[in-house]
Amino acid sequence: MKWFSRLFSVTAISITGSNITCKKGKITPSLIGELQDIFSHLSIFKGEIWIDGAGKVSFSTEIPSRYHQRLRNLLIGVHPPS
Repeated sequence: MKWFSRLFSVTAISITGSNITCKKGKITPSLIGELQDIFSHLSIFKGEIWIDGAGKVSFSTEIPSRYHQRLRNLLIGVHPPS
C-alpha cells in the first residue's frame, strides 16, 4: 500500500524525528510548523502522509489511526483537492 500511495500522491510528507519535509508537491512553512507541533505532542517521530489529486489523505502505519481524522482536518483545510 505504501508504494501505491507514494506513486499516485501529488503531495508526500515525511516525518523523521522532529524534521517534517515535503518529498513531493508543496506545503507551506506554516503547515510544516503545525505538523511539527502536533507530532511532537503525540510523540510520533516517524511516518509518511500522502495526499492524492482527489484530496484523499493516506498515512503510513507508524501514524496511529486514532490521529488520522485530526490530521486530515488540518491537511484538507490548507491543501484542498484540485
